[in-house]
Amino acid sequence: MKVIMASSSRERSRRGGLAVLVGLALVCTLALTACKTPEGDTGEEQRAAIRKSNQEILNKVYAGYDSAKTQVGSSVAYATFSSIEAKILFGGTGNGYGLLTDKTTGKQTFMRMTKLQVGIGLGVQELSLLLIFQSKETLKRFMEDGWTFGGGASAALKSDQTGPDAPAYDKSMQSTLDQDPLIYQVTNMGVNLSATLQGIKFSRDSALN
Repeated sequence: MKVIMASSSRERSRRGGLAVLVGLALVCTLALTACKTPEGDTGEEQRAAIRKSNQEILNKVYAGYDSAKTQVGSSVAYATFSSIEAKILFGGTGNGYGLLTDKTTGKQTFMRMTKLQVGIGLGVQELSLLLIFQSKETLKRFMEDGWTFGGGASAALKSDQTGPDAPAYDKSMQSTLDQDPLIYQVTNMGVNLSATLQGIKFSRDSALN
């Protein structure tokens, strides 16, 4: 009996050690993965890659929301961001890059974004954003102070789909359309017009400007 109990104890200990090693390896992998930088070895190559990403994000949003193109056209500025996020047990992190285009001056500003989140989860996902600024005041705040989005759940609202399977507008749609900036999120699940973002900080990229 003692031999059996000792053997079981060693087996549990071995499995526990293996689980810890696997967990550490996964955490390290996710932490390394959650670092997204633009392609290219030089500043010019990276700026070109960001401009290409900017157009790709716009095309994806326009494909899901016909109205987004009109909103961008009438805006004072818009920004696109491409990021990767890693969720590890009780927390997560992510970062990415982006491009802000001032419609009034035509000036483009290269940006960085970082994200911290809490909550149980495990995994990695890519996220793209389109922010559409509707006032010069909001744009000025974004440029001068950075913009930190606090807590709150993002709400997937109606896209410009037609047909019997298209979702209907809800009461939060108009308030979301009135907010500044408008926020579109692109994930592997599709494009969503969102009410809020969680824990994201945007800043000017000093290396690329």
